[in-house]
Amino acid sequence: MSGWEQYRRRHRLVVAVADDVSRHGVDSLDSWRAAIDVEFGDLGAFLQDVQRHWHTAVDAHLDGLLETAPSSRPVGYGSVAAVLATAARANPQLVAVLDEYVDHPALTGGRQRLRRTLLAATGVDIGASVRDVPAEVG
Repeated sequence: MSGWEQYRRRHRLVVAVADDVSRHGVDSLDSWRAAIDVEFGDLGAFLQDVQRHWHTAVDAHLDGLLETAPSSRPVGYGSVAAVLATAARANPQLVAVLDEYVDHPALTGGRQRLRRTLLAATGVDIGASVRDVPAEVG
């Protein structure tokens, strides 16, 4: 099995599970647990992959902001919040999964990376207790 095949399988599984959770709620994840365990080993690794998809979406929207922001004006918290809101509207299925598992310990490291990325790119610190999708956004 190549890495590319594994990536594609995992991507398809993340999309299918996230769509199901978005439509039917977190209880629908139970029917996917065997497939998640086979492919990812455990729920935590699956959630980290969902989070990675989410962060990739945020990065894409952040790139758009940074490309169009005037260099003479610093990017503010409102602009960063707008990036998160736009990414959330474009990826509601990922948001649904991350919201359901907001307190899962597997997501902590990714949240810290997102905070550092946003701080480094914009100078905006979105806070130590950042969720993947701030409550006022998601």
